[in-house]
This record gives sequence, C-alpha cells and structure tokens, in this order.
Amino acid sequence: MDRIDVLGTEHKVPAEINRALLSEVEDHELTTIVKQAAKELSTPIALINLVLEQIQFFKTHYGLPSDLAAARGTDRDVSFCQFVVKSGEPFEVSDAEQDKRVPQYLVKRYGIRAYLGIPLAVGDTVVGSLCVIDTQPRSFSDKERKALKGLGVLANRRLNELSEKRKHLHSGLLSQAILPGLMELRNCLLPIQDAVDTVDRMVVEAEPSLRLALQESATGSALTENMVHALESARRAIAGCQDAFAEVAMSIGDANDALVAMEHAVTNTTSASLAKIAASGRELARRNVDPVGGVTMPDIDENIIVSTPRSQAVTLIATCLSMIAAQMAAQKLSGGLRMEARDLGSRAEVTIAGNDAANSDARDIAGILAQHAGGEPTVKIQAADGAVTLQFSTVQTE
Repeated sequence: MDRIDVLGTEHKVPAEINRALLSEVEDHELTTIVKQAAKELSTPIALINLVLEQIQFFKTHYGLPSDLAAARGTDRDVSFCQFVVKSGEPFEVSDAEQDKRVPQYLVKRYGIRAYLGIPLAVGDTVVGSLCVIDTQPRSFSDKERKALKGLGVLANRRLNELSEKRKHLHSGLLSQAILPGLMELRNCLLPIQDAVDTVDRMVVEAEPSLRLALQESATGSALTENMVHALESARRAIAGCQDAFAEVAMSIGDANDALVAMEHAVTNTTSASLAKIAASGRELARRNVDPVGGVTMPDIDENIIVSTPRSQAVTLIATCLSMIAAQMAAQKLSGGLRMEARDLGSRAEVTIAGNDAANSDARDIAGILAQHAGGEPTVKIQAADGAVTLQFSTVQTE
C-alpha cells in the first residue's frame, strides 16, 4: 500500500507544541545533531521530524532531495516516523521494498530502503523522531543504534529547551506590555459610564418639557411662550444626547482597539502581518507613550508576514515603546517617538526611537529586551544611533 495511517483520527498534537516548535528557522544545535547522525551511521539522509495531525514536519534535515527540503514535510500517512510516535519505541526497516508494515509511496518515489528512527518527546508527549535513511538495503548494528540513541538525548534536550523558551520567554515582558493596555481599557470605560449617566440626566430633564408641549398641543392651544421654551429645551436635550452618544462610540472604538491588541499579545500564531503586530504594540503602549508626545507610525506593507510568534513580537514592540517613553518621562522629554519599518527580505526590521532620547538609553533597553527574548532564533535586537532595532524573521511568499 502506498499510504498507511497507523495513528488515525485520534492523534491530536497539543497546540502549545505546534506553536513552540514549528518555526522553520534553522536551529544550529539540531542541525549539528542530524549531520552527526548521518555521519556516525553512514547514511545519506538524517532528519528530525515532528508528526502532526496531517503531516510530518521536517524540523531539521540533512541530505533530503531538493523538493522535499523545499516542502519541509510530507503527508503523515506516507511517513515511517508515524510508527515511532505510535509505539513510543525505536522503529527499524532493513529493506522497505520488502516490508509490508510501511507505506510504499516514499519507497517508490525516492528509493528509500533502510530506516532507523528513535522517539523524541516534549515533556511526556512523543512528538516525532530522530531518524536516518538510506537508499540501499541495510541493517544497523548495536553500536549504531546506541549512537543514534545518544544523539536523540541531545535532540530531546534541545526540543524541550525550545518549547520552554517559547512558553515562558515573554512572561516578564507580558506583564509590562499588558498593564498599560489594561489601564487604557479602564480609562476608555470611564467616559462610557460618564456618557451614559449624562444621557440619563438629559432624558430626565427632557421628559417634563415634552409632556408640557404634548398637553398644550392636545388642548388645541396656540403656541405659547411656554410651549416654545419647552420645545427648545427638548431640542437642546436631544442634541446633548446625540453628542453624548458620539462620545460613547469613540470610547467604545478605543476600547475595541485595546482589546484587539491584548488578544494579539496573548494569542499565538507564527504567521502574522507586521502591520497588525506594530499597531497592536502601539495600542498596548499608548497610555505610556501619549504623555511624552505619542508615536509616529509608518505605513507598513500588509504583505510582510512575520514568522516570529505574534504574541512575542507584539509584546517586544509594546515593551520597547513603553521603556523608551518611561526614559523620556524621567528626563522630562516630550518630543514623541517614531517607529520605522523596513522589509529586508528574509527579515523585517522595526526601528523605534525617542525623538530626543539619549544613545545610552537605547543600548540599555536593547540589552533588557534581548535578555527577555531568551535566545529566540527568529528575533534579533540591537541598538544604534539612539534607536532600538527589532528584526523579525519573515515568511517568504511567491
């Protein structure tokens, strides 16, 4: 059979594993491991695969045919690694062409004949395998199995490090970035309540005047001075209501912007628009930034898609803005901030600076942000000419 699915529909990959480990940015440690596996077991191909709900994802690879390397994965039901995930044990094939346990699609198309894979786990969950592949029939020695198992220990350790960093790297940033947004939301809700109270008072004031006008009209009386005055009072009250509701609408809009920004800060995705990320970062930091003159935003191409997890990118921008604004406030500066963006191809660069902030402040802030980023491979942070530069890896589209 060309396709075999041993995991079935019951196989579910925890969402946090997807978010943590599915970056396509090359990880140096994992790349070193697969190269070493191919060398020690004398195979042309070595992989670290993550087996998901529909596909096997090539987290790191060595020696793959060019089309598979570009695709970064295959359907799950043509993979050999699904057997490793199913059993949680090593899986070995000496001659795939004669082995009825395995699907034949990759055997026929790429000439795969021998395979040895060992399980890789994040926490207590087996998520994939470290495997070697040969295009010639062969068996593996105990020494080779032991060598691959040892490399698997290193791969396991690195995958767990990446997972933990992704889950916790912005815990400190999140509190700093989200607090201004929450305070902004509360400030937006206050005028909403004030406007509602104003409307209530105006309606109460309008009711007696309207009743008087209705009574005089019912008796067929000509318009008296009292009636004219009453109708004018009602007109002014209605106009006041309209103005109050306009304020309500504006405040609700501000509240929605803040809520969207907070959602972006806590909801992860690895393919988000840089324009939306920058806007959300600004919204979260607005309470801190507005008192020192606000921030000038650039026009950012909506087609620039960032592969850095959205929550991390948003919180980095928001925290950078807030920290620069705090430095400016301490120095009693009010010239505002500026944000600039550049598309560098494989990376997108966001530069943030106070219009009159000192160079040392930018270097200090960049250092703090870099520490919080925790070695995230899709982010690079530096300072130059009084500005903090955040570079995010991008998703390349045709």
